[in-house]
Amino acid sequence: MILDNIENIKSSYDICIIGAGASGLVISEKLSKKLKILIIEGGSFDISERSQEIYTGKVIGDNYFDLSTTRLRYFGGSTNHWGGWVRNFDIDDFKKFEKYDLSSWPIQKKSLDFYLDEACKILNIENNFNTFNFEMPSFNKVNYQKVNEPHLFSKQYINKIKISKNIDLCLNSNLIDAVIKNKMVTKILISDFKNNKKEIKSNNFILCTGGLENSRLLLWLKKNNPNSQIYSNNNIGKYFFEHPHLHIGDFITKLKDVKRKDSDFPAFFLQLNNDQKKNLNILGATFRFYHYPGSSNISKKIITELSCLAPRYLENLYNSFDKKLVCTGQLFLVSEQFPEISNRIELDLNNVDIFGMPKLKLFWKKGSLDKKTIITSSKILAKEFVDFNLGRISLNNKIHNDQLPIDEKDGNFIGGNHHMGGTRMSKDSKSGVVDENLKVWGTKNLYVCGSSVFPRGGTCNPTLSIIQLSLRLGDYLNKISA
Repeated sequence: MILDNIENIKSSYDICIIGAGASGLVISEKLSKKLKILIIEGGSFDISERSQEIYTGKVIGDNYFDLSTTRLRYFGGSTNHWGGWVRNFDIDDFKKFEKYDLSSWPIQKKSLDFYLDEACKILNIENNFNTFNFEMPSFNKVNYQKVNEPHLFSKQYINKIKISKNIDLCLNSNLIDAVIKNKMVTKILISDFKNNKKEIKSNNFILCTGGLENSRLLLWLKKNNPNSQIYSNNNIGKYFFEHPHLHIGDFITKLKDVKRKDSDFPAFFLQLNNDQKKNLNILGATFRFYHYPGSSNISKKIITELSCLAPRYLENLYNSFDKKLVCTGQLFLVSEQFPEISNRIELDLNNVDIFGMPKLKLFWKKGSLDKKTIITSSKILAKEFVDFNLGRISLNNKIHNDQLPIDEKDGNFIGGNHHMGGTRMSKDSKSGVVDENLKVWGTKNLYVCGSSVFPRGGTCNPTLSIIQLSLRLGDYLNKISA
């Protein structure tokens, strides 16, 4: 049922979910067969200036997206501008990096893989994320899937909620405070945009407000509950990370698999294999090959530049093959980022929203290991392309000089709008924010779900993994509520 205003909210529920993005919607459906669910969503069914303004904030460090546009604050959340690319985590993504214990997950890959089929059915995609050996020894070919019309993901839930007897959805309802006593969230306080307020009680509460907002809200609840155990948790907001995206150069190749049918989705992905990551002491790197037809201006420009770089090779390539079999395009890298404690989310006490709550400050920089990963993996790819006679790659000059592109003109596309970390899952309260069941350390009925709980992010887009985690949390809450 969709409630017109906060006054129509019942006095108590089994589960209260804060946020109607991918995670909140998936969890609500999973729990709704037996439990009474309330979803409170800060926005409406459409984007609005008053709601998005709450997402404004400051970024300190490297160039990053505007915080009010990198995420969306209305029903469906950031799925409303989601590109729809999905792949599940690799087994190596769950392991610690070298001697850094904090970089590992406290659960195994199989714990999420159990929900992979179900997650794929929700997204209406094939469970086909194979990894193949490739003729270049340092790389594997990997499969990604693309969701059809991903911006419509949330629309499938509207009618389900309308007719549901167990789910109540209240829009324009904003969490502004909570009371935590004896490890229990006893009640929360919400407000609409007209300053009408309502107290809500529930057996369990789940924060599903996105990779950045989960940390902001938890930091605010921590500040307002100095006698609670979460007040002593200094990990909240820490270890934020992204997926740096860079246009590292252009390519020409005789590989037929590079040709794509979808103008927005590359057909060919190469991933640095685990042995090479370990040998080189670097993180994950996945290369996306964007093929362009030979008649396109981009293709003509690439051929002209490569003619100067490798004229003899280009001549031999055209003489040996039908020109139609020669593919050109742009090469992009999606890199894993190490979860540094210095990359963090803080409350900006000097900058508050319309409810008097501090907005956030994001501290984000690429570290030395991130830079080493980007530069080393790019150079290895270019070298093996030549060594195995697959084509030529013209790398960005800055990467040639062991530097990173600084701005978009130089090839730096910043990141993927993938906000990860900040409320990381951990084996104990000293090293993270939530346990393996996503319950906040030091509480008995407060949970967090979303990419903010990731201890590591690999190089895959996070939405599929978010849905897997949501299904897993749903099963856990159904079990303990039985």
